[in-house]
Amino acid sequence: MSDAAQTHKALVAGFFGRAAASYDRTGPHAFEYFGRRLVERAQIPGGARVLDVATGRGAVLFPAAAHVGPQGYVVGIDVAAPMVQLTAAEIRQRGVTNAEVRQMDAEHLAFPEVRFDWVLCGFGLMFFPDLPRALAEFRRVVRRGGRVAVTSRGEEDAPVQRFNALVRASGFDIRLGVHALQTPAALNEVLRQAGLTDIQVTGEEVDFVYADEEAWWAMMRSGGPGASLERMPSETLARFKADVFAMLQAFKQSDGLHYSRRVLYAMAAAPG
Repeated sequence: MSDAAQTHKALVAGFFGRAAASYDRTGPHAFEYFGRRLVERAQIPGGARVLDVATGRGAVLFPAAAHVGPQGYVVGIDVAAPMVQLTAAEIRQRGVTNAEVRQMDAEHLAFPEVRFDWVLCGFGLMFFPDLPRALAEFRRVVRRGGRVAVTSRGEEDAPVQRFNALVRASGFDIRLGVHALQTPAALNEVLRQAGLTDIQVTGEEVDFVYADEEAWWAMMRSGGPGASLERMPSETLARFKADVFAMLQAFKQSDGLHYSRRVLYAMAAAPG
């Protein structure tokens, strides 16, 4: 592994570890919604063995565990130790007996071959420095004829585009995502190159409403953009936040701030 790849992994693990306590814990819980939708679209049968890569706070893991039932089993993995610790605690708190979570690198899965019937990954592909290696690992651990199901971000809405422009102008632009998979063609191509077959990519656009600017800001700060925000000196961050709040006024509606999230779902098969 190159030094650059190792440095990037440490950057991703460090940021999401620090963000774990607030990750998708405020507002309309968008990741929880899309995790449930990924599991619904995958139509995983009861009793299946499932690997959830980049499990985070369990947005995919918990609905997958409910879907496969007591005869099935779900293993979630994440590179960020605090994510793993908090999700493990929530598994115990909820009394879920058919799921566990482990700290692990998606590019180096510590599982034997053909261990799982399904591999799921919600919004994780963009962060893997060596994406072909990660997808090769997906193929290695899924059984022949097994399935892979992933989500990827589509194009961002206008407020997020303007937010990103402000970040770039600030000089503190830290990019955690290293792969642009925002179109069906791009997502299809990386899965095809990984040797997966029967690839189907569909999209969904959902309008989430945040109560006010603070709620919208909290959502952005606990996600990938937060890596840039935490690098800003306090005075710079205060000015940047004021600029963001001013920008958001153009998008504010009577019920709050709307965030139109465009998401791609891809289903694929491992060769039989």
